[in-house]
Amino acid sequence: MENSILLIYRIEKNRMMSKIKSVKSISFNSSYGPAITLKINNKSYVLCFCHRRPDRSFFLNGKQFPICSRCTGILAGCIIAIPLSTLSWIISPFIGIILLIPLAFDGMGQALGFWISTNTRRLLTGISGGFAVGILISYIFFI
Repeated sequence: MENSILLIYRIEKNRMMSKIKSVKSISFNSSYGPAITLKINNKSYVLCFCHRRPDRSFFLNGKQFPICSRCTGILAGCIIAIPLSTLSWIISPFIGIILLIPLAFDGMGQALGFWISTNTRRLLTGISGGFAVGILISYIFFI
């Protein structure tokens, strides 16, 4: 039973990957920040992900980072997790789901007005969430 589920998963993964024709561009737009344009079935989709609020961003030498502190953490976590989980570690997707909990908890608590997160907390929960996303991406696309 487990082998047939794994086979179905791999077939579906291959179908999904075959639909993505190309990454059209990776760009930066001053109004919506960093973006990736994907071309799927002759349609272009722009994926942008950051509000870039100055009060929620880091500054280096008086210049604002191009993404907020939480997105910086998410990006750093993904950059760390994808190579580790594809090259050397076998990490369960269950661990990835567990690592999303701090990000979701902090984001929801802040959104509901229970507290105001600091940039350090946003960075740390972002790293945890980014590591989780990297694990899940690796599991879906590479394992």
